[in-house]
Amino acid sequence: MTHDKDMPRSSSSPGPSSVIDKLFQPSRVSNQLESVIEFSSSLQAQHAAVQSTISELECKVSYLESLFNQSQTKFELLRRSHVAVQLD
Repeated sequence: MTHDKDMPRSSSSPGPSSVIDKLFQPSRVSNQLESVIEFSSSLQAQHAAVQSTISELECKVSYLESLFNQSQTKFELLRRSHVAVQLD
């Protein structure tokens, strides 16, 4: 029968409390928090840039739609005048 004193002790595997201590060290948590804040700021800046690009594209689409509508109107007027000339 083996006794606990006969069992070799492993110094390479830390106990659960030391793992928790390492995970929640104030400096580690602080560094992680700083990283999260920097990442959040970066995302906010990217979001603002994307929103600006979307607004610019919406303006361009609006302008192109108005050009298209003007072209359609001119085309319709020309077609009607051409039909009227042919009827005379």
